[in-house]
Amino acid sequence: MKHQLSDVAAEFPAHDRRFAMQAYKHGFMMSSTMEHSKDGLAARAGIVHIDLSSGALRSWNPPLGDYCGEPVFVERHAGADEGDGWLLSVLYRGAENRSDLAVFDAGEVDAGPIGLVQLSHRVPALFHGNWRAGAGN
Repeated sequence: MKHQLSDVAAEFPAHDRRFAMQAYKHGFMMSSTMEHSKDGLAARAGIVHIDLSSGALRSWNPPLGDYCGEPVFVERHAGADEGDGWLLSVLYRGAENRSDLAVFDAGEVDAGPIGLVQLSHRVPALFHGNWRAGAGN
């Protein structure tokens, strides 16, 4: 049976992969904010945590013109409870035409990034997937 989880415009869903193919409680998504949009394009994109058992949402939005990429969940340690860890997201900084790696506490996404690392290269806004050439390439 299908049912709508939320009214939030979101894409690139993620979860704690240790719980794949099982019932899980925590979901994470990139969300688009259409307020202040131009030509139907989102004005910014943030991160949302949804508690799938209660439907409660916790979200963070960057300044206008900045865009989070798809979130990647990393557990705090191998034996951590489901959803206990961090979310990583590439954060495109529109006004500066550069990108950061944003680190969020997965349980407190609404508090904003707990760490930012300026990347050595720009990653275009809303770029899907993440990779970089390895040694010898």
